[in-house]
Amino acid sequence: MNIKDLSFSELVVLAVKTGQISRYAYKYRSINENTENIFTKAQLWFSNPDHFNDPFDCQIVVQANNTVDEISNFLRQNVPTMSSKDVKMYTRHWSKNLTEWRTMVNKTIKNHINTSGICCFAGSGDNILMWSHYSDSHKGICIKFDILADPDFFAAPLTVKYNKNYPKYDHIKDNSKFVEYLIKTKAECWKYEEELRILKQKFGLVNFKKEAIVEVIFGCACTAGNIAKIKKLISDNDFPNIKFKMTATSKSSYKLDIKDLK
Repeated sequence: MNIKDLSFSELVVLAVKTGQISRYAYKYRSINENTENIFTKAQLWFSNPDHFNDPFDCQIVVQANNTVDEISNFLRQNVPTMSSKDVKMYTRHWSKNLTEWRTMVNKTIKNHINTSGICCFAGSGDNILMWSHYSDSHKGICIKFDILADPDFFAAPLTVKYNKNYPKYDHIKDNSKFVEYLIKTKAECWKYEEELRILKQKFGLVNFKKEAIVEVIFGCACTAGNIAKIKKLISDNDFPNIKFKMTATSKSSYKLDIKDLK
């Protein structure tokens, strides 16, 4: 088997089967109209990175301390329509005005990143902080997805890396690490999320297969009314084989137990 011949969805399946990514991904949600639409429309929202709650996420300042030759080569490779005369002219100008050059490089990169929509998932369904931050203080739900049930939707997956050091990235010298440094790297304080990101070349709602949702976990503070509402939405919209569970606070340690809910 030649990996180069595989489709994106086949690569996702291979990544799961070889343990490169987990088979299951989790989506923590408050119970609101947007969450209800997940079950009525079988769609998930892909956000513009500009709208993320972390001001550093996909927004690091790129270094651009480049030599004359580096600037010239970059222009020739990335602006093939530019004449040799103009390459020399702009190279001369930017090499003498590096602050302007850095501004231009950062603006170009930001525009490039902001053409992609990102949908974020967590790595587990029993994370106390995730329930507190993203599921209305444990009053919401956590949706468990089986990646193998819809590998097309989950292409292409990116596992986030967490770092205590601010990335030092020079787009001219390090462009092969563009995705790793600018899209896959977050501050170490976010490590508890165990985040998996799905990248699409579009913003907005994207359809997924109903079979991909295999569990809905209700928070330990979720009301009986909201439990009944979500269960009815799932029943009315023909989601097959979803198991219902609920978290409960442990009696002996700081952890959440997940129990079956009939």
